[in-house]
Amino acid sequence: MHLSTPPTSAGKSPDSVSPGTVSSGSALSSELNVSCAQYSVFTTPEELRFASGAPAFWKPILGAAKRRQQVLTPGVNWNRVLFVRSGSEIAGYLQFYMRGNGPHNPNFKDFIAVFSVGQACWRFLLYKAISYRFQRFEAYAYRVIVKESFRSRGVGRCLVLSWLEHLKAQGVRKVTLEVWSNNPRAYDFYLQLGFRVDQRAIFHRALRWFMKSYPIKMVYDLSNEI
Repeated sequence: MHLSTPPTSAGKSPDSVSPGTVSSGSALSSELNVSCAQYSVFTTPEELRFASGAPAFWKPILGAAKRRQQVLTPGVNWNRVLFVRSGSEIAGYLQFYMRGNGPHNPNFKDFIAVFSVGQACWRFLLYKAISYRFQRFEAYAYRVIVKESFRSRGVGRCLVLSWLEHLKAQGVRKVTLEVWSNNPRAYDFYLQLGFRVDQRAIFHRALRWFMKSYPIKMVYDLSNEI
Protein backbone atom coordinates (compact mmCIF):
# COMPACT_ATOMS: atom_id res chain seq x y z
CA MET A 1 0.00 0.00 0.00
CA HIS A 2 1.31 3.39 -0.86
CA LEU A 3 0.16 6.97 -1.13
CA SER A 4 0.38 8.26 -4.65
CA THR A 5 -1.13 10.64 -7.14
CA PRO A 6 -3.64 9.12 -9.52
CA PRO A 7 -2.73 8.82 -13.19
CA THR A 8 -2.98 12.03 -15.18
CA SER A 9 -5.31 12.08 -18.16
CA ALA A 10 -7.11 14.65 -20.25
CA GLY A 11 -8.98 17.20 -18.17
CA LYS A 12 -7.24 16.22 -14.92
CA SER A 13 -4.43 18.14 -13.31
CA PRO A 14 -3.21 16.53 -10.09
CA ASP A 15 -1.18 18.67 -7.72
CA SER A 16 1.97 17.36 -6.14
CA VAL A 17 1.54 14.79 -3.39
CA SER A 18 4.60 13.54 -1.56
CA PRO A 19 4.65 9.73 -1.64
CA GLY A 20 4.90 7.80 1.60
CA THR A 21 4.85 4.20 2.70
CA VAL A 22 2.88 2.77 5.61
CA SER A 23 1.97 -0.74 6.69
CA SER A 24 -1.74 -1.44 6.37
CA GLY A 25 -1.79 -4.92 7.87
CA SER A 26 -4.46 -5.74 5.30
CA ALA A 27 -5.62 -9.24 4.54
CA LEU A 28 -6.57 -8.21 1.01
CA SER A 29 -4.84 -10.25 -1.65
CA SER A 30 -4.56 -7.31 -4.03
CA GLU A 31 -2.58 -4.19 -3.24
CA LEU A 32 -4.42 -1.29 -1.65
CA ASN A 33 -3.71 1.99 -3.38
CA VAL A 34 -4.64 5.28 -1.72
CA SER A 35 -4.68 8.38 -3.88
CA CYS A 36 -5.54 12.00 -3.25
CA ALA A 37 -8.12 12.88 -5.89
CA GLN A 38 -6.62 16.22 -6.83
CA TYR A 39 -8.51 16.73 -10.09
CA SER A 40 -9.87 19.86 -11.74
CA VAL A 41 -12.81 17.72 -12.90
CA PHE A 42 -14.11 14.39 -11.63
CA THR A 43 -13.16 11.10 -13.23
CA THR A 44 -16.11 8.79 -12.71
CA PRO A 45 -19.73 9.17 -11.54
CA GLU A 46 -18.92 6.95 -8.53
CA GLU A 47 -16.07 9.19 -7.43
CA LEU A 48 -18.26 12.27 -7.78
CA ARG A 49 -21.09 10.61 -5.85
CA PHE A 50 -18.75 9.77 -2.98
CA ALA A 51 -16.94 13.11 -3.02
CA SER A 52 -20.17 15.13 -2.97
CA GLY A 53 -21.69 13.11 -0.13
CA ALA A 54 -22.20 14.72 3.27
CA PRO A 55 -23.10 13.48 6.78
CA ALA A 56 -26.76 13.04 7.72
CA PHE A 57 -26.62 15.86 10.29
CA TRP A 58 -26.88 18.27 7.32
CA LYS A 59 -30.37 17.00 6.46
CA PRO A 60 -32.31 19.84 8.22
CA ILE A 61 -30.28 22.40 6.23
CA LEU A 62 -29.43 20.71 2.93
CA GLY A 63 -32.21 18.13 2.70
CA ALA A 64 -32.04 14.39 2.02
CA ALA A 65 -28.96 12.70 0.56
CA LYS A 66 -29.82 13.33 -3.09
CA ARG A 67 -30.52 17.02 -2.52
CA ARG A 68 -27.37 17.40 -0.45
CA GLN A 69 -25.38 16.09 -3.39
CA GLN A 70 -27.14 18.50 -5.76
CA VAL A 71 -26.06 21.44 -3.62
CA LEU A 72 -22.51 20.24 -2.95
CA THR A 73 -21.50 18.71 -6.30
CA PRO A 74 -20.53 21.99 -8.06
CA GLY A 75 -18.22 22.95 -5.19
CA VAL A 76 -16.39 19.65 -4.61
CA ASN A 77 -12.79 20.28 -3.57
CA TRP A 78 -10.88 17.27 -4.91
CA ASN A 79 -7.81 18.26 -2.88
CA ARG A 80 -9.67 17.22 0.27
CA VAL A 81 -10.79 13.72 -0.73
CA LEU A 82 -8.79 10.49 -0.47
CA PHE A 83 -9.88 7.26 -2.14
CA VAL A 84 -8.62 3.80 -1.28
CA ARG A 85 -8.83 1.21 -4.05
CA SER A 86 -8.44 -2.52 -4.26
CA GLY A 87 -7.43 -2.98 -7.87
CA SER A 88 -9.79 -0.72 -9.82
CA GLU A 89 -12.60 -0.83 -7.25
CA ILE A 90 -13.09 1.96 -4.73
CA ALA A 91 -13.05 0.35 -1.27
CA GLY A 92 -13.51 3.53 0.76
CA TYR A 93 -12.83 7.24 0.98
CA LEU A 94 -11.96 9.99 3.44
CA GLN A 95 -13.08 13.62 3.30
CA PHE A 96 -11.09 16.11 5.35
CA TYR A 97 -10.45 19.73 6.22
CA MET A 98 -6.99 21.21 6.19
CA ARG A 99 -6.10 24.82 6.99
CA GLY A 100 -9.59 26.15 6.47
CA ASN A 101 -10.46 24.26 3.29
CA GLY A 102 -12.77 21.27 3.25
CA PRO A 103 -14.20 18.80 0.74
CA HIS A 104 -17.03 21.14 -0.29
CA ASN A 105 -17.11 24.84 -1.04
CA PRO A 106 -20.59 25.64 -2.38
CA ASN A 107 -21.50 29.23 -3.18
CA PHE A 108 -24.85 30.98 -2.95
CA LYS A 109 -25.64 30.22 -6.62
CA ASP A 110 -25.41 26.50 -5.85
CA PHE A 111 -28.11 26.92 -3.19
CA ILE A 112 -30.28 29.03 -5.50
CA ALA A 113 -30.12 26.28 -8.11
CA VAL A 114 -31.79 23.85 -5.67
CA PHE A 115 -33.90 26.00 -3.32
CA SER A 116 -36.08 29.08 -3.64
CA VAL A 117 -34.37 32.42 -2.93
CA GLY A 118 -35.85 32.67 0.57
CA GLN A 119 -34.95 29.09 1.41
CA ALA A 120 -31.47 29.44 -0.09
CA CYS A 121 -30.64 32.51 2.04
CA TRP A 122 -31.04 30.96 5.48
CA ARG A 123 -29.73 27.58 4.40
CA PHE A 124 -26.58 29.09 2.91
CA LEU A 125 -25.88 31.25 5.98
CA LEU A 126 -26.38 28.32 8.37
CA TYR A 127 -24.20 26.09 6.22
CA LYS A 128 -21.35 28.60 6.32
CA ALA A 129 -21.71 29.17 10.06
CA ILE A 130 -21.66 25.45 10.91
CA SER A 131 -18.82 24.75 8.48
CA TYR A 132 -16.59 27.10 10.47
CA ARG A 133 -16.64 24.51 13.25
CA PHE A 134 -14.49 22.26 11.03
CA GLN A 135 -12.48 24.97 9.30
CA ARG A 136 -10.88 26.12 12.55
CA PHE A 137 -8.85 22.92 12.92
CA GLU A 138 -5.45 22.58 11.30
CA ALA A 139 -6.60 19.21 9.94
CA TYR A 140 -9.89 17.45 10.63
CA ALA A 141 -11.28 14.07 9.50
CA TYR A 142 -14.73 15.04 8.27
CA ARG A 143 -15.91 11.69 6.97
CA VAL A 144 -14.33 8.22 6.83
CA ILE A 145 -16.29 5.64 4.84
CA VAL A 146 -15.39 2.04 4.01
CA LYS A 147 -17.67 -0.04 1.79
CA GLU A 148 -19.42 -2.79 3.73
CA SER A 149 -17.85 -5.56 1.63
CA PHE A 150 -14.36 -4.29 2.55
CA ARG A 151 -14.85 -3.79 6.29
CA SER A 152 -12.66 -5.63 8.84
CA ARG A 153 -10.04 -6.18 6.16
CA GLY A 154 -7.55 -3.40 6.95
CA VAL A 155 -8.97 -0.86 4.51
CA GLY A 156 -9.83 1.77 7.13
CA ARG A 157 -6.39 1.48 8.70
CA CYS A 158 -4.76 1.81 5.30
CA LEU A 159 -6.85 4.88 4.50
CA VAL A 160 -6.28 6.76 7.78
CA LEU A 161 -2.54 6.03 7.92
CA SER A 162 -2.16 7.23 4.34
CA TRP A 163 -4.06 10.38 5.23
CA LEU A 164 -1.69 11.01 8.14
CA GLU A 165 1.27 10.55 5.78
CA HIS A 166 -0.27 13.05 3.39
CA LEU A 167 -0.82 15.59 6.17
CA LYS A 168 2.73 15.13 7.43
CA ALA A 169 4.04 15.86 3.93
CA GLN A 170 2.03 19.10 4.00
CA GLY A 171 3.62 20.16 7.30
CA VAL A 172 0.51 19.63 9.43
CA ARG A 173 1.30 19.33 13.14
CA LYS A 174 -2.02 18.51 14.78
CA VAL A 175 -4.81 16.28 13.49
CA THR A 176 -8.31 16.20 14.96
CA LEU A 177 -11.34 13.96 14.62
CA GLU A 178 -14.44 13.11 16.60
CA VAL A 179 -16.11 9.77 17.37
CA TRP A 180 -19.45 9.19 19.04
CA SER A 181 -19.48 7.66 22.50
CA ASN A 182 -21.87 4.94 21.32
CA ASN A 183 -19.32 3.73 18.76
CA PRO A 184 -16.65 1.97 20.87
CA ARG A 185 -15.32 0.11 17.84
CA ALA A 186 -14.34 3.37 16.12
CA TYR A 187 -12.99 4.74 19.40
CA ASP A 188 -10.71 1.72 19.90
CA PHE A 189 -9.69 1.80 16.24
CA TYR A 190 -8.34 5.35 16.47
CA LEU A 191 -6.67 4.66 19.81
CA GLN A 192 -4.76 1.81 18.16
CA LEU A 193 -3.62 4.18 15.41
CA GLY A 194 -2.13 6.59 17.94
CA PHE A 195 -4.94 9.09 18.48
CA ARG A 196 -5.56 10.27 22.02
CA VAL A 197 -8.56 11.83 23.73
CA ASP A 198 -8.18 15.60 24.03
CA GLN A 199 -8.65 16.14 27.77
CA ARG A 200 -8.70 19.90 27.22
CA ALA A 201 -11.93 19.67 25.19
CA ILE A 202 -14.11 21.05 28.00
CA PHE A 203 -17.16 21.48 25.73
CA HIS A 204 -17.05 17.84 24.65
CA ARG A 205 -16.63 16.65 28.23
CA ALA A 206 -19.60 18.74 29.35
CA LEU A 207 -21.86 17.21 26.71
CA ARG A 208 -21.77 13.82 28.43
CA TRP A 209 -23.95 15.25 31.19
CA PHE A 210 -26.69 16.28 28.74
CA MET A 211 -26.53 13.75 25.91
CA LYS A 212 -26.93 9.99 25.92
CA SER A 213 -24.49 9.82 23.00
CA TYR A 214 -21.90 12.57 22.67
CA PRO A 215 -18.87 13.31 20.47
CA ILE A 216 -15.40 12.52 21.79
CA LYS A 217 -12.62 14.74 20.48
CA MET A 218 -9.43 12.88 19.58
CA VAL A 219 -6.10 14.28 18.38
CA TYR A 220 -2.92 13.00 16.77
CA ASP A 221 0.36 14.86 17.21
CA LEU A 222 2.47 14.97 14.04
CA SER A 223 4.87 17.66 15.28
CA ASN A 224 7.54 15.12 16.26
CA GLU A 225 7.31 13.34 12.91
CA ILE A 226 7.86 16.32 10.60
